[in-house]
Amino acid sequence: MSSSAQKDPTNSTNQRLKGVLLVLLSSITMSTKAIVAKLTYLEGIDALTTLSMRMFFAVPLLVLSAYFAEKKADRRLNRREIVWIVLLGITGYYFSTLGDFYGLAYISASLERLVLFLYPTFVVLLSAVLFRKRLTRWQGLALLVTYVGMGIVFHNERNLSGPFVVKGSLFVLGCSIGYAIYLVGAGRLIPHVGASRFNAYSLLSGTVFLFIHWFIFGRSLFGLPWIVYVYGVLLATIGTVIPTVLLSKGIALTGAGPAAILTTVGPISTIVLAHVLLGEPITLGQTLGSLLVLLGVTLVSLRK
Repeated sequence: MSSSAQKDPTNSTNQRLKGVLLVLLSSITMSTKAIVAKLTYLEGIDALTTLSMRMFFAVPLLVLSAYFAEKKADRRLNRREIVWIVLLGITGYYFSTLGDFYGLAYISASLERLVLFLYPTFVVLLSAVLFRKRLTRWQGLALLVTYVGMGIVFHNERNLSGPFVVKGSLFVLGCSIGYAIYLVGAGRLIPHVGASRFNAYSLLSGTVFLFIHWFIFGRSLFGLPWIVYVYGVLLATIGTVIPTVLLSKGIALTGAGPAAILTTVGPISTIVLAHVLLGEPITLGQTLGSLLVLLGVTLVSLRK
């Protein structure tokens, strides 16, 4: 019997559907991160302590992930690969997450998620600058739609929340750009070192530098209200490790392109959860701007 005859179209469809569900679930669980962080801030906990506690609870899971990734690897990492993984981990998980959590102290969870969602546009721009990839008219249109929508959302948020929106947005914008740099570097390294190993080691690298920062400037993680530790566990599991695992498995079944489109559910779920759990308003300006941002990012992802 030929190999083509042995293929089961129904099984292939089921695998793709499973991948779709995994990516959607990953985006929805990841959207809880901003909500839980905001709830932690309401308990009087600062951004650095919140982020440090998140990674404190995540470290055992990350170490296990690194152990199994290394066990499956067919060779050891060379010095150059280790240096680049550490540098990208510092950029994508130390500087970026610090900017994200500091920014959340000044802006709504909905705006934070939308600003973060700009990272595919920064990947396109970075690729154009670093690797001289020409922007197509389609990409130019997509970028224009995205940034017009972001401008509408930002204007709406500033009218509602005041002058600190600029400060908070700049923090999160730095996070989004840092994550884009991380993804561009990841695209070059992952084919050589493997996705699981790269993700585990880069996350651990960023976490080490975060703990150094916390040790010098942070407050003690002991003696906090019990609910804060609950939030810390939720941030580490539902807001960090679980969505990362779900996304990697989903991409393996659906492909990176379709997965990028499916992640547009993330900002939508954040807006809904922020409205329900934090009482953040949903306005006409926010809705219109958000739709334009999602459309623009989707166009960029489709073209890619």
